[in-house]
Amino acid sequence: MESDITGTLYRHQCDLAADVYGVEVSELLTWNPSLGNDTEAPTCSFEPGVRYCGRFYFEPPKADPEVGPSLEFPIREGYDTNCTEFRDVSKDFTCEDVLALFDLTLAQFFKMNPAVGSTCANLWTETAYCVKSPNAPPPATSVTSTSVIPSSTVPPGPGAPTHTGQPANCVRWHIVEKGDDCSILANKYFITLEQFYAWNPAVSNDCRDNFWQGSAYCVGTSDSISVSRSAPPPSPTPSPFVIPTPNQANNAIKECNKAAQAQEGDWCAVSP
Repeated sequence: MESDITGTLYRHQCDLAADVYGVEVSELLTWNPSLGNDTEAPTCSFEPGVRYCGRFYFEPPKADPEVGPSLEFPIREGYDTNCTEFRDVSKDFTCEDVLALFDLTLAQFFKMNPAVGSTCANLWTETAYCVKSPNAPPPATSVTSTSVIPSSTVPPGPGAPTHTGQPANCVRWHIVEKGDDCSILANKYFITLEQFYAWNPAVSNDCRDNFWQGSAYCVGTSDSISVSRSAPPPSPTPSPFVIPTPNQANNAIKECNKAAQAQEGDWCAVSP
């Protein structure tokens, strides 16, 4: 690149090239060592037919995505691309452990990690999983009604994921929240633990397996709930007091309501 710079403020061709490319002369010389390294030199020119670097481009390395605490295990593939936090699942962890530790429902965990399956049967331990994403917000707090539904209406559905084996005639459901356990549900709905386990056979008898926050459990069936009401029993009518015999004539008034039989050695005393 050789141009006539007569009458301009450029000292030489390198000044002109630096101005054209928007760089400093020192940068131009650094990128093209054949031009020398003296920025104050009175002359600087280019050889015809030779290519020179006029601007140096570079892309800074991309920062690793923020994934929360440093991870010991590899991230399970197929996670939600909008995930904002990952956590390790250690050896011997169960799905129940994961849901309890990170305060998740099964539906949330599956939404963020489809590879585990809708029932969490394909959970891999010693692997990192997504535990927070805007695509899987916490469920709204539900208020479960304990009122009995008239038989003329259609009973409500569970309102949350269920387990296999729950009865078709279940008319009352409870969605498990943080702090619930099987005994709490039995007491709340006035049922026995035996009934609860019979209606929810997937739950282990120690309430540890398959009792998941955010899942629905049967707490009343159509043949276990009575809506009958009866009037309180009438108060008993007291029987009239009967004066025992034998007794001395005229020694008991008609209002007498208690009597005692005199024994040998008894005697009467009148208070002054």
